[in-house]
Amino acid sequence: MAEPVRFSLGLPAGWVELPMAAGDTAAAAGAAGGLAATEVAEKLTRLAELARRQNRPGRRHYVYLGVGETPSVRAWAHLELVAREGATVETVLARAAEPAGGPAGAGSVGAGDGVRPWRREAAAGVIAERPAAVVDDLLEVPSADGSRLHRRILITLFPADDRSADALALGDELVVQLQLSTPDLTAFDDPRAVAIAMAETLRFETATPEVVA
Repeated sequence: MAEPVRFSLGLPAGWVELPMAAGDTAAAAGAAGGLAATEVAEKLTRLAELARRQNRPGRRHYVYLGVGETPSVRAWAHLELVAREGATVETVLARAAEPAGGPAGAGSVGAGDGVRPWRREAAAGVIAERPAAVVDDLLEVPSADGSRLHRRILITLFPADDRSADALALGDELVVQLQLSTPDLTAFDDPRAVAIAMAETLRFETATPEVVA
């Protein structure tokens, strides 16, 4: 029986991993600096509950609480293994050129119900020594107070080649996706650079991935 696949991600300053176990959010808030820890812990608890409702146990969640300021949730990200379904860098970029982004899956760049890409840029690259597709969206998101803009970076990483360690671990059926989102357009000077820097730290370890269909 093949060993499971585990992955890890390095976190820049101001980021913490969102604990999925109930009661663990206070420690995460304290790790971010301890300022306004109670308020931050309450917010992280709500985010963790929303994440659990997504029923995607293989997904790892992260939140950005800022640097050198009173911590508050300014952005969030998630990392997961998803079913490849024949996707390639080229098909992801082609899908990004379509208005709706297509159905869910590794090749999808859809923005969700009622959400409209106001501006979209897509490009191929090499990230963490792996072929990658990067889709950078400025989204128009409906809300009770009217539409607002929201930045989303979606990075899909493919195995480097058929002989690489991650290709042997993932086979032909899985890819890695990292998504960074923020409604705070001042949270980062360059959100795309932040997302790419996070993806560059991706490391595989020995451990069966939770596969998202």
